[in-house]
Amino acid sequence: MQVPPGYELFTVDFWKDPAGAANWWREHQPVHYHERSNSWILSRHADIVRASTDVETFSNEGVREASVAGEAVDQESFETQVNRRRLSSRDKPSHTELRRLMMKPFTPRSIAQREDDVREVCETVLDEIEERGAAGDLDLVRDFSYPIPVLAVNLILGVPNEVRWSVGRYTNTTEPEMAEYFRTLVQDPKFDTGDDLTSVLVRAARAGNAYITPEEVHYFVAAFWTAGNLTTTNLMAHMIVQLDQLPGVRDELDADRSLIPGFVEESLRVEPPVPGVLKLTKNDADFDGTVIPAGSRIYVFYTAANRDPAVFADPDTFDLHRSPNPHLSFAHGPHFCLGAPLARLEARVAIETILDRDFRYNVTVDRLAGKDGPGPTLNSFDALPATRIR
Repeated sequence: MQVPPGYELFTVDFWKDPAGAANWWREHQPVHYHERSNSWILSRHADIVRASTDVETFSNEGVREASVAGEAVDQESFETQVNRRRLSSRDKPSHTELRRLMMKPFTPRSIAQREDDVREVCETVLDEIEERGAAGDLDLVRDFSYPIPVLAVNLILGVPNEVRWSVGRYTNTTEPEMAEYFRTLVQDPKFDTGDDLTSVLVRAARAGNAYITPEEVHYFVAAFWTAGNLTTTNLMAHMIVQLDQLPGVRDELDADRSLIPGFVEESLRVEPPVPGVLKLTKNDADFDGTVIPAGSRIYVFYTAANRDPAVFADPDTFDLHRSPNPHLSFAHGPHFCLGAPLARLEARVAIETILDRDFRYNVTVDRLAGKDGPGPTLNSFDALPATRIR
């Protein structure tokens, strides 16, 4: 079947219209082998739910040994070492045990206790923007959607107060600098007694946990730090665009703040921060007669699943009142995002703060701006230049 121009997966042209492309693949080739990436693509909601719950057939281990596009990666780099320690890169029993260990800072009670801290972060970030005035250079990724998640994840990790406003605060932090910081961080004696995530991991490693050693704790901390800020940064960036460009949405939210959680969920559905992830088949997998062999790479395409008309009415329309909203943007099953409650809290409070402060702006969107533009595993903006509205 001829693929329409621009709909070839994982190309620059593809990301000019990812929703249209995702819809085409789901309708015409919902389960197919993609030669260029050496991956089988799943794009129907039901198929991805199956691949996310059948852990005996679909594995998460080893998927980060190469990129989605198939290029080799530096196996010794700090980034690769961090990726190997992610919860999303593990299967049971290590995934089950480590997730159990890491749950404490993410209980509903623990997250609720963070709301005042997150609100302080949002207020401080907007204060910094206000101090520069209307004439100041404004980039809503650099100045808003990036610093809020970074500062919030620093709180969860227990980064000391005297430095939590500077660690990772700006995007030009180098990999060696972050590696050295996290190595130093986990050696702080305070992590013997704290209830933050770093303390939980340090104590487990020192107690002889089978799945984490003292020598690798800093990789686990760095893995959560990156996962905890990049995805939420992407979510906030897309919410900022939608708040500016969707007719009537801001007025509705301003009139009824109870609609904000629904706005967050619909933003997640329409623009998933992670468009898809890789898995590996441990056994043959049969999808309506199409058999994916054991040992194959699988790309579960959340962008397509989130617009599946079998699940979502009028799926290409942003519906502030959509309920239920079973999107897959936080994954599904055992690998459902551990940090989802924190991301939802940050997103809700950020929008409340924008509305409370009557912070208004016009944003110029370029989906392909810079090297960090949308990609197979990260739906991001390199920048969101904007002008203030007085």
